[in-house]
Amino acid sequence: DVLIGDTLCKILSEYLQHRNNVNVKSNFLFINNYDNPVTKSNIQKMKTKILRDTSIDIKFHDLRRLHGTLLCEANANMK
Repeated sequence: DVLIGDTLCKILSEYLQHRNNVNVKSNFLFINNYDNPVTKSNIQKMKTKILRDTSIDIKFHDLRRLHGTLLCEANANMK
């Protein structure tokens, strides 16, 4: 089980409400413009474009480390 906070619950609820308003038929949470699930290659293409456009040199694992660091700084419960 993965516990999530109230903020993420609210954001996901709003996102799902938006999807219902635009008649999305897919059961997947994250979808592309064609109601298909977002794939690893979709994410990789977006990451490549963002890094190219911003000239930032970062790897996906760096984002995981950053997230962990931000949680520690916010005194989040690590469990």
